Amino acid sequence: MIATSAVLLALLSSADAMFTVKRQVARELLFEGIRPSKEIEWSPCNETQTVYMECARLIVPLDYQDPDNGLEAIIPIVKYPTNATGANYKGAVLTNPGGPGYLGTEFIYNPGISSLIANNVTGPGYDILGFDIRGVGYSVPYGSCNITADELFDPLRQNATEGNSFTKRNTRRLKSGIAIPAGAKETETSPYGFFIPELPPSFLGQAAAQADDFIAQCIAYTGADNQAGPHMNTVVTATDMLWIARALARARGQNDTNALVHFYGISYGTVLGQTFATLYPNHVGKFVLDGVVNMDGWQTRTETDIVRNADEGFFEFFKRCFAAGPKKCAFATGMCYQDTINRFNRMMSRFNATEAEVQGSGLALPLTALIAQLRSTILDSLYASIDSWEGLAWIFNALDKATRGPILRWNVTEITTIITTPLSPPSSSSRAPAPLQLRGYSFFQTACGDAPSIYNYSVTPVEVYTYLKASAISGHARLIGRVTCSRYSIRPKWEWSEKIGGKTKTPILFFGNTLDPVTPWDDAVRAAQKFPGAEAVVVDLIAHSTFAQRNTCAVKKLIAYFQQGKLPGANFKCAEELRPFS
Repeated sequence: MIATSAVLLALLSSADAMFTVKRQVARELLFEGIRPSKEIEWSPCNETQTVYMECARLIVPLDYQDPDNGLEAIIPIVKYPTNATGANYKGAVLTNPGGPGYLGTEFIYNPGISSLIANNVTGPGYDILGFDIRGVGYSVPYGSCNITADELFDPLRQNATEGNSFTKRNTRRLKSGIAIPAGAKETETSPYGFFIPELPPSFLGQAAAQADDFIAQCIAYTGADNQAGPHMNTVVTATDMLWIARALARARGQNDTNALVHFYGISYGTVLGQTFATLYPNHVGKFVLDGVVNMDGWQTRTETDIVRNADEGFFEFFKRCFAAGPKKCAFATGMCYQDTINRFNRMMSRFNATEAEVQGSGLALPLTALIAQLRSTILDSLYASIDSWEGLAWIFNALDKATRGPILRWNVTEITTIITTPLSPPSSSSRAPAPLQLRGYSFFQTACGDAPSIYNYSVTPVEVYTYLKASAISGHARLIGRVTCSRYSIRPKWEWSEKIGGKTKTPILFFGNTLDPVTPWDDAVRAAQKFPGAEAVVVDLIAHSTFAQRNTCAVKKLIAYFQQGKLPGANFKCAEELRPFS
């Protein structure tokens, strides 16, 4: 049972998330005693820290398609206030850190993050705001499916405020089992020469069965019309952003009719941003979308293309590790980088879950869990290679030593501890902020509703092959996402999957990295082409988004845009500055 849970947790690691995935742990005291209101009413946040923050809880309609039905949602907001006043005050910038499912409130409540945004993204004069998307964090109704003890499940937060007239639950039943296409075998070796063990034949079926389990819980706890499930798709949260902006305008004594939304969105935040800009183009203020998701794939849940740079990025690990040498890279060996790849391949060949399953060995399940977790660790390292690759090299070196003996003598607890060792020291002030908290299945609660229903759809052998071929590291995670959405039967009250794009009041600025593992740089360029007047910046980085990567060229372009409205024009490229192992 423990191993099975580990497999599921590794699977639920979203490639659209910003940092390492952890289960959500909200700090309930943050908003304790803060009265929800239909207007923005700022109060000091209730948790004590050295940096002053303000909190508010905004009441909005639960269902924007039926706003007068008496049901209301509560959107929690945290503000990192600027000291600017008068003409120096430039407004409030909403933020979204990705996921979907990361807590926007906790994102900004972290003073290291909020000050980083104020100094390296917007520049002076802006309040920096974080809010939780529907069903997540401190929002009401809450989207907990009551699966794990650390979700802080609270029955009083599961339903919308004001009335309980809509109590009929979704009664569609999940189908049992899944047909695993015969012959759909995962490619063992990447085109770049490194080897990732194939997952055993039963893996996809196990993942589907576990998805059925948590989906059944979600239907039971979030599936009613007055609960979070039918209201967690992106179009709803995009409209929440407009309501926040209008409330902010009223709070300053301004007419809310033409309120502008200033926004900095990372990863899934770019889905939110592109959706908002398409829906409400005349309300687009300064908009930066960083680590841009391809909306064509997002809106169809066919995302084989988004991981096309992941394997190439990991290939760079071996080249740069060897060049740095064993003093900087603990895993470096031999006379050329291929020797380092060969060492990795020998180590990975020991994790043969397929052989264990065919032989009926009890080792199949723990090996599968270890492979899944190791893939997740590798992918996490590609999100911030500058800060992560020394740690990844340490993990590989320790793992190689821990798995050299007979498999029956392996210490699985020790190996798991090695694989899950933090990739970078959390105490280092110069490094990326510590991971945010994410309830893993929140990704599916939002993403599955953003595309037309594929409920009861069975993946084909061609699809399985295409997903697994797309990336040796993370193709399987994309496949699991599609399989999960094919079992997820909760549908949004507001179905929306319109064509993305259009002229906006203020030009949007997109950012993409050359070797982003989950949002390729050219998707930023293509997104800019959908919004006339928008532009894209391409940064030479092995990382997911430019946030916290300390590229001074990117920082200058961000601040020039937020402060002066300046777009990069022909000067749209940023060279690599800091390097892994440097």
